[in-house]
Amino acid sequence: MALAGVLSKLIDDAVGRKQLHGFQVAEGGLMISHLQFADDTLLFVDANADEIRRLLLNLTSFEALTGMKLNLEKSSMVSVDADNSVKELALELGCKVEKLPIKYLSLPIGATTKCISVWDYVIRRMEDKLATWKRKFLSKAGRPKHMGGLGVKDLSCTSRALKAKWIWRSTRFWLDNWTSLGPIKNRYPAVYKASRNKTASVFEMISEGRLVCNSRRRLTQLEQMEWDMLCNELGPVHSLNGGEDQIDILDGFTAKKCYDWQMEDDTVWDFERFLWKKNIPPKVSFMLWANFHDSLPTRSMLKHRRVQVQDDKCLFCRQQEETADHLFVNCNYAREVWNHFIKAFKVSWVLPSSVRSHFEAWRFNNLTGKCRSVWWKVLYAVMWHLWKERGSRAFGGRTKEADELVFIIKQSIMLWLSDEKVFKDFTANQVLFHRDTVIHI
Repeated sequence: MALAGVLSKLIDDAVGRKQLHGFQVAEGGLMISHLQFADDTLLFVDANADEIRRLLLNLTSFEALTGMKLNLEKSSMVSVDADNSVKELALELGCKVEKLPIKYLSLPIGATTKCISVWDYVIRRMEDKLATWKRKFLSKAGRPKHMGGLGVKDLSCTSRALKAKWIWRSTRFWLDNWTSLGPIKNRYPAVYKASRNKTASVFEMISEGRLVCNSRRRLTQLEQMEWDMLCNELGPVHSLNGGEDQIDILDGFTAKKCYDWQMEDDTVWDFERFLWKKNIPPKVSFMLWANFHDSLPTRSMLKHRRVQVQDDKCLFCRQQEETADHLFVNCNYAREVWNHFIKAFKVSWVLPSSVRSHFEAWRFNNLTGKCRSVWWKVLYAVMWHLWKERGSRAFGGRTKEADELVFIIKQSIMLWLSDEKVFKDFTANQVLFHRDTVIHI
């Protein structure tokens, strides 16, 4: 890391002396000359020979200062609208040439977002990792949002749904035990004996929505009676549609319907209506989603998962076990923060004992208009910043008093409500420091 700092300092000095030029993110915005991550470094320079030589001089200085030898043959030069000169410039530097898109940290760089195929590699990597996870930890990807998930398809269910369309192509009509009555050949031996193809699949026995008996000859009276009984027993059938990823049997079965059927759950996801709200950052909804799924990594939860933790006491009060309900609602530190906002709104309120009941009770008030908009943002902002403060303390960050956290929460509320123009008639000073504004905070 110290060696990377040396290179970064050399590049910054060269940019300061106008020897190297990076690129500007926007007019008047930040100038980026290099990016570093672990042992990977990206350098941005103008496509001219003089600048390449100055870059080479800085790299040589880095070698002299650190004693390291740079292997430029393993480095690559990528052109952005300079394809005509990139080969000559690469020869000047002594590196190879690559074209966009390239992979950096296993992600495609420079590829168009409209091209789905560029993400195939990322998807394959994720499939390899997800394959070993337990199902309960796949819930982030396994449920639609309206069922309490994140709206990303469950890969295993998708696979089974797509494979299901091949069932009737491979199931043998006469020989396989695909009905509740056992193999059909045992129940109707006469017509089975008369059939032309005794290994025919279910798919091959259906034509234009009807079962068809392809016999070697005209059926006898006994054989015809057995066939009529068989058709009556199986009931109406539907032909299999040859279209992609779709089977037109069993009341219009499709791969999508099969996937949805697998994802059905009797659990009532009553908390979903509190998630993915307008102007609430997705990271806040995700944190609450994890809490409602009892998977938020509090100390109590980590201990339950057999993760080694020093102790399970709350990082705020150091007295009670750190559960989500205690952390967000019952801890004295959390109650001090909640009480500030509840008093500011001048409502009579008794804090519930759990996060779920807190969300349910939050809607019972007489507030209207702008005041009600702010009231709902308070709920999410307080929860989010309590969790952030907990994380900061867990990793050795500076401890914030309740008053300081309240001030930060107000700033977030102002930011989240900026599009709704709730505070358009008030200055930031009024909102942050005076309770006598129209929204009382």
